[in-house]
Amino acid sequence: RDVAVTGVQTCALPICDDTTSANERIFTSWESDDGTQYRFAVQTSKNGILVESVKGMANVGKKGGEAVYEATVENGQKLKVPLPRDTFLPVAYQQAVLNRAAQGDVLFSGVVLNGSSTDGPRVLSTAIGPREADFKAARAGERGFVDPQLLGSGWPMSLAFFKLLQKSDSPVFETVMRQHESGVADEIKQTFSDFAIAAHLTRLKRLPKPDCARS
Repeated sequence: RDVAVTGVQTCALPICDDTTSANERIFTSWESDDGTQYRFAVQTSKNGILVESVKGMANVGKKGGEAVYEATVENGQKLKVPLPRDTFLPVAYQQAVLNRAAQGDVLFSGVVLNGSSTDGPRVLSTAIGPREADFKAARAGERGFVDPQLLGSGWPMSLAFFKLLQKSDSPVFETVMRQHESGVADEIKQTFSDFAIAAHLTRLKRLPKPDCARS
């Protein structure tokens, strides 16, 4: 099935002069079932002021592809970025990682485009820990509004993100999380050069089928 995603990230960062910087990032995407077509849009605001608004689309295949970014503010310039051979889209990469984890592999890497940065695709290296049965579903259920049956077992994973042509061994940022076989992630921590973000799953439920799927 095609996959549509909408995410809103809001951060209030304290600054040394006792003020707070409020950042909001809204990201939406659509990925085709075969992992070859992609549409995305991202909007970033700082202290209520819009500082970035970009949309785009991408086509990928075994021989590579192309991503097109279009700024929806200012002069509306377009940027075309070539994609190397075997570039993954986000859901396709996640599925590949889960397949490798189920086979017992401990490391998987690839070039991934998610559209959140006009820098283009990144090299993503994922280290996979041992499988955890039931994935501590009881703990997730105790946090409220999480259906443990939707979680299943999973793996602790560590992800390092590098720029495509980066020569440094240090990643742009790192993410540590628990990845469920259902595709849901929990206990996420992202570490950047000067700050870190922690996120925990608080609500998870199965949505009813839309009317168009029932007919």
